[in-house]
Amino acid sequence: MEQKNILLCVTGGIAVYKAVALTSKLTQAGFNVKVMMTDAAREFVQPLSFQVMSKNDVFYDTFDEKDSRVIAHIDLADWADLIIVAPATANTLAKLAHGFADNMVTTTLLATQAPVWLAPAMNVHMYQHPAVLRNIEQLHRDGYRFIEPSEGYLACGYVGKGRLEEPEKITALVTAHFANQEQAKVLLVSGQASLLAQTIASYFAQAKQPLTVVNNEPLAVAHPLVEEVTTSVEEMTPYVLAWQNEHPTGIVISADVTEDIMLPFAIIVKNLDGAKRILARIQEGGQ
Repeated sequence: MEQKNILLCVTGGIAVYKAVALTSKLTQAGFNVKVMMTDAAREFVQPLSFQVMSKNDVFYDTFDEKDSRVIAHIDLADWADLIIVAPATANTLAKLAHGFADNMVTTTLLATQAPVWLAPAMNVHMYQHPAVLRNIEQLHRDGYRFIEPSEGYLACGYVGKGRLEEPEKITALVTAHFANQEQAKVLLVSGQASLLAQTIASYFAQAKQPLTVVNNEPLAVAHPLVEEVTTSVEEMTPYVLAWQNEHPTGIVISADVTEDIMLPFAIIVKNLDGAKRILARIQEGGQ
């Protein structure tokens, strides 16, 4: 498996010290890790600790452009194969749920097409507060995925749910995620001149999920992760059946395909949101 890029976003809670260990574990597992910090996170741990563990520059100032050829937060948003926010504080969850972009972390998260995992860490009563639960529900609907906090002794003295998951467990989840993603095969069957299929193909490509598109005329999606196959309407069903035989665990998506084309076991999508849900399941490893 080619080396994957992990952007670790660290926000300001006492669990920041665990994020240093997480950086080390991810690097040892063979991932290329870059770290981004909020101002509050730097109150707990200095950027140098993350720089040493990741062997990469640490980012925390939206206006500090280390490379004048690019805009840092956009470049990092595009660079990442996966973004992990750990620890994710109640404050950061609220900002993300409401679309705020007031620091480098939140600005980058709004700009990325990569999957984003949130690992909350906070006092047990904060985690159970209705406002926090509403924000988590909204973020779920927006496509964010959560690494649930574990139960145990908290820094505030309480015992309960709110501890940042252990670095070893998060690293194992990341490794499994990319192992499953490498195996995911996706075929998009497109109706003639389908704007929806073109949009889906572009979205999957931006999310770094390879797919094959079969149509009776090219969609002209110029991206190295998109393979286009042009075939006649009569040959489309035999092609799909042959593809399914070759990739028995593969996923077939149908977009704007006419009823006379038989596509057994295909998932029919009517809009981009349906395709986004499929991609989310793939990225979770749940084919």
